[in-house]
Amino acid sequence: NYNGSQSSFSSTSRSLLNGADSNKDLAVATVVFSLCGFIGNFGVALTGFGMAIFFLFVYTIADVIGLMDCSRCGIKDAVFYQSLALATAVPVLFYKARKIFRKNLDKPLLLTFIPATVAGTPVGKYLQEDVDNNMVKVIVGAIVSG
Repeated sequence: NYNGSQSSFSSTSRSLLNGADSNKDLAVATVVFSLCGFIGNFGVALTGFGMAIFFLFVYTIADVIGLMDCSRCGIKDAVFYQSLALATAVPVLFYKARKIFRKNLDKPLLLTFIPATVAGTPVGKYLQEDVDNNMVKVIVGAIVSG
């Protein structure tokens, strides 16, 4: 007995049940994710940290007001798109910080940090596929709030 106004049935689920996204939904999602990427990259360039915070803050506002109404607009998709947006910022950030890197290079830290990062990526991807969207939202909310 779904009547369209129940908040427990997400807009993403409705899109999946309908079988196709409308051009309007895809256009809105494109604009929202572009805005998320712009604000996220602007924020990380300005502060040096927090790209995911800026990106997901904008995404969450758009999701809460009902703009994210396509089948590839869930929180897991947003995290993937945020990673793509960050990948475009990294070369610029590295270039701008090259003198700082050379001056403060800490090889023992890098020898620990890089393998941990490489190991964490497949674990995160595995969990992304097997953890419920609502649980991801709770975890991200707790991390951002903490």
